[in-house]
Amino acid sequence: MNEIGKRPNAGQLVRLLSIPVTFEHGAFSNLHEFESGRALSDHLKSMRLKHYGHVGPAFIRKLMDDKRDFPILLNTYLQPFNSDAKNNLEKRASMVFAIIALAGEIAIEYGILPWEQTYV
Repeated sequence: MNEIGKRPNAGQLVRLLSIPVTFEHGAFSNLHEFESGRALSDHLKSMRLKHYGHVGPAFIRKLMDDKRDFPILLNTYLQPFNSDAKNNLEKRASMVFAIIALAGEIAIEYGILPWEQTYV
């Protein structure tokens, strides 16, 4: 947009966050036994295409049976992200990260993702 002399709207800035990457391997801090960041990235892309659509329906089925108060739970996740927010744009962006964090932790709790919980 800058190249054509236009400024993005606030909503576009929230959806297209500019986050500097400073890890040892580009976007990755751990290569998980791959020879390079590119090799890991290529593997992730191919697995995404192979397994696209498996997790979402399983997550939604479990979520529909979960009777917890998710707005209250989301506030718990939002606090660390929102504590440094300086303006409305940063607060909106922090909500996106909080929702992603909450969904990930719940998917781990449901046994859908094979990772360790870090927050709940």
